[in-house]
Amino acid sequence: MTLHGAGDSQLGEEEDAPEQEGAPAFLRAGRAEAYLLSRLSSALRVSRLHALDNVAAREVLDELREGLSRFLLLRDRALVLVGEGRRVYVNGRMVRSGKAGGTWLEDLADLLERSGAGGLLLAGTWDAAATRDLVAAFAPAPGASGPAARFEALRAGLARVAAPALAQALDPAAAQALAQEEEEGYGSEAQRAAFYFARLVVLAQAGHDAARAGRAPDVHARHLRQTLMKVVDALADPLFEARLLGCGVLAPAGADPEALHAARVTVLALVMGRLLGLPRGSVGDLGFAALFHDLGRVEAPHAADPAGDREARASLEGHVVGAVRCALRGRTYATSGLLRLVVGLEHHHATDGVPAEAILREPHAFSQLVAVADAFDRLEHGQPWRTPVSPAEALQTLAAEPERYEPALVELLIDALGRTPRGTLLQLRSGDVVVVIAGGARQGHRPVVRRLQLATGAPDPARTLAVLDGLNQVAAELDPDVRDDWREAVLL
Repeated sequence: MTLHGAGDSQLGEEEDAPEQEGAPAFLRAGRAEAYLLSRLSSALRVSRLHALDNVAAREVLDELREGLSRFLLLRDRALVLVGEGRRVYVNGRMVRSGKAGGTWLEDLADLLERSGAGGLLLAGTWDAAATRDLVAAFAPAPGASGPAARFEALRAGLARVAAPALAQALDPAAAQALAQEEEEGYGSEAQRAAFYFARLVVLAQAGHDAARAGRAPDVHARHLRQTLMKVVDALADPLFEARLLGCGVLAPAGADPEALHAARVTVLALVMGRLLGLPRGSVGDLGFAALFHDLGRVEAPHAADPAGDREARASLEGHVVGAVRCALRGRTYATSGLLRLVVGLEHHHATDGVPAEAILREPHAFSQLVAVADAFDRLEHGQPWRTPVSPAEALQTLAAEPERYEPALVELLIDALGRTPRGTLLQLRSGDVVVVIAGGARQGHRPVVRRLQLATGAPDPARTLAVLDGLNQVAAELDPDVRDDWREAVLL
């Protein structure tokens, strides 16, 4: 197995496709947020050039007051934050100025930085006097040298803003922490994992919908890039990794099945790539290709082979060709875009001989890795012609077919999920019934379990957690249907 082109790619950093109007709310700030920040930036910039009683200054102050009043009419506050990479957020949504918008966002970040601040909290009712005091607070304070002194001078100036208006400054550390919390919307590792998994599902569905309409699938390429790299970084935490893998056991009602499958395969691929020791950028590229590996399903949905328990060859060939066609419409031309095309074409070659045409080299390692993750997920969640099997049985099926699935990559998947993978139901020698929630290589293949049922047959209301030192404590592996709520238990 050879890794081709596994350098530390930038995941399409040179690509900067415009955002689409239909972007989900969590992905972008609206016009109200952008208008508010543009007025604030203009007022602060003009105040450094003109006295506040100047005609030009009065005009921009009136525009700022109008923008604040309009924004706060339907919201409790305007929390303006400068986060990592000098990204600017309003109430948790990142604001973009657009390529024609000049540098007003950069100006605003610069002005906050020069004042020793990382953010502003604005609330209440604003009149002309309060707006003037807000802008005046940013005037350079005589003798205030150093960020700390300038920040204290800003706080003192903002204290002169009279009620019912409210203005407070946040120091850079507090602003960055709040920016991360507001953007990601989590408090615990479980919430964080659920947030990212849901985001992957939405981004996959948006790409599929665009491809289905004949458009480029990269409708949210920037947000997908950010999401993938944040997940790659967060996988350093074993608890986050375990919870993210656990998110794949449930299929929320109303979610697009192919988008869910794409997100689950992406999670498996990212975890496997991290265990493989790939560079950070290459793991992100792998996740990008994995999310779009079945893009061709928008043109060629699943069709069963009438002759057996498998997919019809025409269906397989159609979706591989469709994946290439859809990928060629993409706006991402860096390594990630090329890998998407390669993986879309090759991920059924070694496993199903599709496409039948000879390929001059062995399939790319990423294609083989995605093929293993794809097959596992299809086994675990079932197909129209095949009922779902337990995670343990799915791994056993893959391991039993070394001619189809690269044995080293199946072993890598076992390291990701555990020899007794998450979702496996066990009856211990004590009589307790438990479900495995983690236990891969990072846990030394020692299953972390949650007790569902006591030896007496009564449910365990505490859902007690434990670590099994060895499988000698296990009496039997149970049918997954023995407890209807085992999937929910994985995610508690």
